[in-house]
Amino acid sequence: MEQVQELICRSVEQLIRHKVLYSYRLLGVYYLVVVDGTGVVTFREQHCAHCLKKVMGNGETRYYHPVLEAKLVSRNGFAFSLMTEFIENQDLSADKQDCELKGFYRLAAWIKRRFPRLPICLLVDGLGST
Repeated sequence: MEQVQELICRSVEQLIRHKVLYSYRLLGVYYLVVVDGTGVVTFREQHCAHCLKKVMGNGETRYYHPVLEAKLVSRNGFAFSLMTEFIENQDLSADKQDCELKGFYRLAAWIKRRFPRLPICLLVDGLGST
């Protein structure tokens, strides 16, 4: 997975270096980066130790694997994947499950390390109000 992420980052770097996205910057300065979580797969039975678990209103338990996605977006609708952070239970002895907010902190730190000088404006949903 790390090699795929590196390929995506290098592709975005090339777009930025060659000023392909230059005209789509906010106020002529900031690149727009939208961050949001989405579900990838859902199971009725736990298939691995890293699954997140949710008990439905009818008492049924669902196991799922969400991801947090950061995309570089333009005002004309183009969206380029920047980074992906999997939300999964890494510490199997923890009392609480992993969540979108914890994933956001990991993702933000990763973006900062990978693109330290890139001026960005983050676009987030309710995640940003916490």
